[in-house]
Amino acid sequence: MEIRLKNVKVYEVPDGGVAFDASLYIDGARVGDTRNRGDGGASVVYVRDGEGRYNARLVADMETEAATHTWSYAGETYKHNLDSYIGDLLDEVLQERAIKRKRKSSGRKG
Repeated sequence: MEIRLKNVKVYEVPDGGVAFDASLYIDGARVGDTRNRGDGGASVVYVRDGEGRYNARLVADMETEAATHTWSYAGETYKHNLDSYIGDLLDEVLQERAIKRKRKSSGRKG
């Protein structure tokens, strides 16, 4: 299962947090949305089935997938939960955007 964020919109938050809205994709298909208000709380995940109802099973599957990925801090390695994994995915999107801006400002393509 490949979880991706697309259509990411980031908003400034007065205390320096990161607020965002994004579309959630699994294996290339849009399954819902996620957002975070940037106030220190967890990201909210809205995943729907084909009839527009909340899909708890798919969220559980996403949690399981997230736990297969890890993060490290102070020499320790931890498994992600869905919220922290979404945070990592958001960081990847923001890093890609920063690289594109830097390339554009330096006149390089790619």
